[in-house]
Order: sequence, then C-alpha cells, then structure tokens
Amino acid sequence: MCVCIVLIIYFLYYFYSSSENVFSKEYDVVVVGGGIVGMATAREILLRHPQLKMAVLEKENNLAYHQTGHNSGVIHAGIYYQPGTLKAKLCVEGLNLTYKYCDEHSIPYKKCGKLIVATNPVEEKRLDDVYERGKNNSVKDLEMISAEKIKEIEPHCLVKYGFSSLERF
Repeated sequence: MCVCIVLIIYFLYYFYSSSENVFSKEYDVVVVGGGIVGMATAREILLRHPQLKMAVLEKENNLAYHQTGHNSGVIHAGIYYQPGTLKAKLCVEGLNLTYKYCDEHSIPYKKCGKLIVATNPVEEKRLDDVYERGKNNSVKDLEMISAEKIKEIEPHCLVKYGFSSLERF
C-alpha cells in the first residue's frame, strides 16, 4: 500500500478518535479536500488546537481519490530543486519528517533508492549539475558510482557513470 494512503488512514484514525461528535451541524474549522494535503492540514490543526470541532469536506465518495490516490508513492529527496529555495528546503525536511512519522507509527515503507545516469555527453554535464544540487540541498547518501557498479545494480544500463541516492544499492 502506498505510503500516502497509509498516512491518510492514520490521519483519519486520529481525526475521528479525537472528535466527540462526528456528525455535528456546527464546526469551528472546515477543511475542504480529503487528499493528503487536506487531511494533513486537518491533523495539524487538531494537534495544535484539540478543542476545535473539525470537519473535512470531500466531494468524492472516497478520500484520496484524485492526485493523492494516483501518485507513485515516491518520497522525493530534493535532488533536482534549485539550492536555497523553499521548495528544496521543504522537500528535504518533508522526506525526513515522513520517515520519522512512519517509524513512530509503525507504518511500513521501502527505501528503494534512486539510480540517476547519463547516456550521452550532454547528459553527463547535467548529471554533474544535478549531483551538486543534491549535495547543496543536503540530500543524504548521494554517491557517484562507476559504470561497473551501475552494471551490478542494473545490468541493462550501459553508461559511463551515474550516482545513487539512499544506501540501498
């Protein structure tokens, strides 16, 4: 099961277990949207203000029906983002917080790593730039690897070099 869906299940458990009357006509706060962002927002509001009566409105019959339910389940490391940007900072911080949350709540996940390679000289320059971005964004476990190591990881990948993230390989 995708990490996002599992997280929503935990959010729902927290959300409903903290509410005295689930079907009230009056609420202090209403969050519109039952995807990962809406449910995370509702959870955070309740964590900070447990006395509030909360409702989440979702137009579909199920939560996480659209983008959240159709994503690949990848937790991005922040390799590609421009260093120093809020997007890069939040991506790296979000990755760490997601793994921490999953660990604290015994939510299973798999760190499968990422292999990034270049197939021609133009891509080799880009690969070096992406590697530096990752390093500058404090992405953990980045490592340049040789063609021989790449072939061990992925026998059908014929390139000069690349890099990996996460200590899976």
